[in-house]
Amino acid sequence: PPPAKMPSASSAAAAGDGAPNLRVVMGAALDAYLLADRQRAEDITELGLEHKKLRSKVHDSYTATNQRITEEVSSLSSQISQLSSESTKLRDALTLARADADQQVAQLRDQFRDQLASEMKKLRDHVARESAQESEI
Repeated sequence: PPPAKMPSASSAAAAGDGAPNLRVVMGAALDAYLLADRQRAEDITELGLEHKKLRSKVHDSYTATNQRITEEVSSLSSQISQLSSESTKLRDALTLARADADQQVAQLRDQFRDQLASEMKKLRDHVARESAQESEI
């Protein structure tokens, strides 16, 4: 048999049978509303889960990036400290070398001055002897 047609609201009212059909229509409307509401709730739950996953990924990415930055800063700080230490050592070595060179220059200058004075004395003595010998002649 073919499916029974649902009588329209006006034909049901005309037949005096309005209340049962109104219940059917209201029940169908309520079912549709509840189905739509359930679907919205499921969509909201899915969006909430996606949001939670994304927030977790962002947090993980932030944590990993922060860790890498901390490690890089630590490494650079260590390198800076090492360079500073090496720079201090080189500066100290240069200061000592400069002081040593200054001391050597002073010693050489003093030696040269002493040798020059000695040579000048010898020359004066020689000139004096030569002058004395010429005077005798």
